[in-house]
Amino acid sequence: MKKRIALVLALMLLGTSVLAGCKKDAAPEGDVAQNTNTSVNPDAPAITVKAPDLTTTEYDNTDIVEIDGKVYSAAMFRCMLGQVADSIGGTDTQVWVDNTIETLKDWTSLDTLCADYGVYLQDSDYEEIYNLRTQTIEQYDSVDAYYADLEMYHMTDAVYVENIKQNVLFTKFAEVFVSDFVADEQDILAYVNDQYVRVKHILVKTDGLDDSQKAEARSRAERVLERAKAGESFETLVEEISEDGMDVDLGYYFTYGKMVEPFETASFALEVNEISEIVESQFGYHIIKKYPMEKEHILADTEIMDTAKSYLCNEAYIAASQEAMNKAIVTYYDNYEEVKNAIVEEILAAKK
Repeated sequence: MKKRIALVLALMLLGTSVLAGCKKDAAPEGDVAQNTNTSVNPDAPAITVKAPDLTTTEYDNTDIVEIDGKVYSAAMFRCMLGQVADSIGGTDTQVWVDNTIETLKDWTSLDTLCADYGVYLQDSDYEEIYNLRTQTIEQYDSVDAYYADLEMYHMTDAVYVENIKQNVLFTKFAEVFVSDFVADEQDILAYVNDQYVRVKHILVKTDGLDDSQKAEARSRAERVLERAKAGESFETLVEEISEDGMDVDLGYYFTYGKMVEPFETASFALEVNEISEIVESQFGYHIIKKYPMEKEHILADTEIMDTAKSYLCNEAYIAASQEAMNKAIVTYYDNYEEVKNAIVEEILAAKK
């Protein structure tokens, strides 16, 4: 079977949202699902692009829940419930349902935030969405193979389009959100001081040495450690002995996962101005001293600043999304309990 690039794209959902879909039941082809689950926000531009003819199911044509004015079909609920059940397992169906409602709130929070920022899908976006669906189908050996793959994800044709739509909308929103976000200097410094460490080290290399040579290298490192702990200038010892190309004045600023594990662990365990015992890594023997962070360097280091801003921006998005979720008003339609119970029974039966 051909690669399913577009399908993979559509399965990348937001935040804690779980991939959702609904199994394809027999249904007449040609029923048009025109811009399903569309926000009712009056500021959104009118869409004139006609949706393709999607194969729909009874669930696609049955609405069961509304969140802040956004209507969700039984097909969307069923696919999210199926994915939640696959993800967390077990047989506690109430947990499945609760997580599904939270996922729907998460989806709706994107619409809420987009309205706040004036971000909406336009005709060109819908053309992209529908073209992605067409491209997906073209990558399969047959249309039946496309539907079989959707079925693995509990997804209908119409729900798949909604997944693509969600990703396109999030991409547009993210560009605006990131562009507008301004990180507070104190927040940046707090993040870096919490997540980074600054050290200088003396390295006695052991790469390529035999056992006797390594023993001699260890002895040299021990003598250097004695001198360092006796109060000799650490920078002078670095220049005299270290076999590493570190900037003696600056040292290393790094965060988790950037250095070999023994070096990283020892560095973060130190107090400022404390000197480590000998630390052995694949590169040799290290003597490490921790130094205070310098505000001027942090604010001038592009890599550190980009990492901090990216983290803080993501945290700001999560907080905004969670606030929207907390304020969300869920309206259950009269048919909700009946349809929800039927969907739960179907999922349970499929797991037996």
